[in-house]
Amino acid sequence: MQYLAFFGLAGVMAALGVFYLLYPMTKKASSIVVSPRSFEQELLLTSQQRDSNYTTLQELDQDFAAGHLTEADYQELRARYKRQAVLTLMALDKLEARQQQIGLEIELAIAHQKTRLKSKDRAKVADLTLETSNCSRCGASVEPEASYCPKCGQKLAKLMV
Repeated sequence: MQYLAFFGLAGVMAALGVFYLLYPMTKKASSIVVSPRSFEQELLLTSQQRDSNYTTLQELDQDFAAGHLTEADYQELRARYKRQAVLTLMALDKLEARQQQIGLEIELAIAHQKTRLKSKDRAKVADLTLETSNCSRCGASVEPEASYCPKCGQKLAKLMV
């Protein structure tokens, strides 16, 4: 009886170990997060593949012109290499579009941070303006109890004490 419990427990542990090792293989490729470095590598590899496709097509044309290939072989190989080149260009277009999207997201985040900083700076300037009794728009000196700037007409914020 003890042997049965021992082997049962060992079997469960082995099954859990196998599940732990094989589970990552069941995930879909789209759920895997791509790091920026691997994205750049993918872009570089796809660009190199594009260049390789162009070189192959040029060499194929030269081989045919030199008489090293029959017309049928040339047409078959050219069609195959052109299909591969089109697939590579489509993949490169997707990667470049993603790269552009990432750039726009970064620019948007930077603009958002700048806007936040500017609004904080404006608040600091308004506080400073109240303390020094100068207009926040034109910089003219104003009386501490004034509601509007005598020079530009800007409504002045009141300092609450």
